[in-house]
Amino acid sequence: MVPTDFNVLVRHLVDDPILLADIQTLLLLKKSSGELQAAPRIESVNSFIESEMSRLSKVDRTKAQSLPIATLDAVFRKFLKECWD
Repeated sequence: MVPTDFNVLVRHLVDDPILLADIQTLLLLKKSSGELQAAPRIESVNSFIESEMSRLSKVDRTKAQSLPIATLDAVFRKFLKECWD
C-alpha cells in the first residue's frame, strides 16, 4: 500500500465533526507528549476504530485476488519500454 498523508486519509474517511475534533485533539496530545505515552481513551475515536475493524473484517478479499495481474503487467511493461526507448 502506498503511504498516505494522515490528514488526507482522515478527510476521506471521517465526516463526523465531533470525531474530527477528537482526532485532532488526540494528534496534538500525541505530538506534545510522545507517541508511546499512554493517553486516556477517547470514546468517539475508539468507537470509530471498532466499527471500521468490524466493517473491514467483512470485506470480500477474493475480489482483490481476481485482478487481471497479467494485463496490468503488460500495460506496465509497455509504458516502461516507451519511456526507456
